[in-house]
Amino acid sequence: MKLTIKRVSVLRAAKMAAIFYLVISIPMMLLMLIQFSAVPAPNKPGLGWLILVPVMYTIIGFLFTLFSAWLYNMVARWQGGLEFEVSEEKAAI
Repeated sequence: MKLTIKRVSVLRAAKMAAIFYLVISIPMMLLMLIQFSAVPAPNKPGLGWLILVPVMYTIIGFLFTLFSAWLYNMVARWQGGLEFEVSEEKAAI
């Protein structure tokens, strides 16, 4: 069976991506914290950077996905959208 994605909910896609980017940025922030602990005291970045990175990553991810979903909808109107094929598999007993 072939299915076509004709339209993407722009705001919902952007919100979902923002959540994904936030979840991805938290471990990155922790790795940065470990790296920053090895830097000598006068050159050490402030705590603000560790807070700013996940926030900016989330905001930029939201905005780029918002634009990408909007652009997908424009192209899908002209091109017809993504088409993919699905099938049901029978469960083995």
